[in-house]
Amino acid sequence: MEEYLSERIDKLRKKLCEKNIKGFLIFKDENIFYLTGFYSKDSGSILTVTDKEIYLLVHFIYYEQAKRQLV
Repeated sequence: MEEYLSERIDKLRKKLCEKNIKGFLIFKDENIFYLTGFYSKDSGSILTVTDKEIYLLVHFIYYEQAKRQLV
């Protein structure tokens, strides 16, 4: 993952910690792209950010694309 994307996720985690929020779900494609670099219009993807982990849930037809874009 690009350094600028890691910085964005770190910033989000800091905000979540300040508000004592343990996890955050992101559904909007544009926001997922902003944080991960993965974009597919109307993909139905979900990004889960916790204090230690990040999970990107995608429909199986986007799996290979997500693997390429997130490495």
